[in-house]
Amino acid sequence: METRTTLITIPYAGGGAMALAGITKYLKDDMDILPLELPGRGKRFREAFLTDLNDMVEDLYSTVLAQIQSSSQIVIFGYSMGAILAYFLTLKLQSHFDVRVIIVASMRSLNEIEIENPPMYTLSPEKFLAKFSGMANSGRKFDLYSTESAMKFVEPILRADVKAVETFKYGELIALSIPIVALAGTKDQNVISSYQNWKQFTTTHFESYELEGGHFFLFDQPRQTAQIILETVLETSKNKPNSFIN
Repeated sequence: METRTTLITIPYAGGGAMALAGITKYLKDDMDILPLELPGRGKRFREAFLTDLNDMVEDLYSTVLAQIQSSSQIVIFGYSMGAILAYFLTLKLQSHFDVRVIIVASMRSLNEIEIENPPMYTLSPEKFLAKFSGMANSGRKFDLYSTESAMKFVEPILRADVKAVETFKYGELIALSIPIVALAGTKDQNVISSYQNWKQFTTTHFESYELEGGHFFLFDQPRQTAQIILETVLETSKNKPNSFIN
């Protein structure tokens, strides 16, 4: 019997388990979906926020261990901040699970993450939210940050997530022995110039795709994004573990 692939999804800053549902709804017939969710949002809204990236990774790791069998084939998809978490989660999973590929979207290469001065997480609520308000135009269907009430609701979640990214000591970054596929929006100026440098973080195959749109291109191109994921899963599942056909 053929092993069914599990797609693990990790959303952008402020996002919950349903953040990437617009993509995964096109994939649920072809693979199992495990949408990960950090404390302080969605079904875990009563739990305290995490502000340390290591704690976030440990939290996600515990969820995976509890819900996925070690014999499962895994593909990990991380969007924006979720791409950072996907990399560090993969470091922990790769020795215990058959991780076929990591797909990262809308995130600069790990060694090119820029920390502002002063750090964003230290800004006043008004200045902090102003940094995100422009993202409402990054995807024409994206409205999470488009109203004042929505911005005030999501502000503490975003601030916790941003603090985790900005205070983490990245140190020496290890190349994965797992293929990486990187996605970026054509109008996402902060990412488009850097995202292909994710190839430094794999010792095997690297693939890149540019989709029409901004930072949140997934809301403009959900079917196309899902198609890239599906093709990646099919390619990795028909080959030897951790390999692509060149």
